[in-house]
Amino acid sequence: MKQRINLLIGFSVVALFVLMTVQCYLVKTAYEYKVAQFHTQIKNEIGAITNNYSYIDSALVSRQEMLYKSLSEKYMKGKKAD
Repeated sequence: MKQRINLLIGFSVVALFVLMTVQCYLVKTAYEYKVAQFHTQIKNEIGAITNNYSYIDSALVSRQEMLYKSLSEKYMKGKKAD
């Protein structure tokens, strides 16, 4: 009877160790998956933001070019007047 109890205790310890190992593996895998999913979501959001505001960049560039052109024309007119 004592040998049977010791055998059951040993089997239970081995089973617990195997279950803990499997659980640690699953937690680690789930964590890595969530991190990868987070990075993918961030990349997608950044891509969406840059796509949504690309027209603003082009509008700013065209305004800046117009401003530089008008300033240079005024400067040249001012130099000619002197």
